[in-house]
Amino acid sequence: MGDLPAWDAVRARMLAPKPALSCTVYGLGKPHPVQASHDGRGGWTLDDGHGAAEASLSWARSALEPVRYANLNHASGEVIRREREGARDSLVVDIHELRRPGGPALKAWVDEATGSVVRMERLDDPAPLVLVLDLREGD
Repeated sequence: MGDLPAWDAVRARMLAPKPALSCTVYGLGKPHPVQASHDGRGGWTLDDGHGAAEASLSWARSALEPVRYANLNHASGEVIRREREGARDSLVVDIHELRRPGGPALKAWVDEATGSVVRMERLDDPAPLVLVLDLREGD
């Protein structure tokens, strides 16, 4: 599947504007999955099917639009490998200080086409913090 890009190239994909997309997002400890869609022009719709306010579902949007992580510009990372899940390719990266300075190191699966995080877990715990299923572009 080719050479691996450098961390800076992956981070640039994560920071780039997102295309129109839709998916289902699951979060560790969250009571309900979130149906998420993006119109490709900056507008998001997040719905957990139980009336939660979109502001309380921002954890799902942050995975899909990683530019929302305040420390992404300063985080260091290492691209580990490429994985194919269904029809989509992801780059597996170890990221340091993504959420806050001195915070735990995280492993993230970054969708190559969109730059969205489709899975995230702590390096020392393989339970997914966030898991994105059925990511589709253009919906």
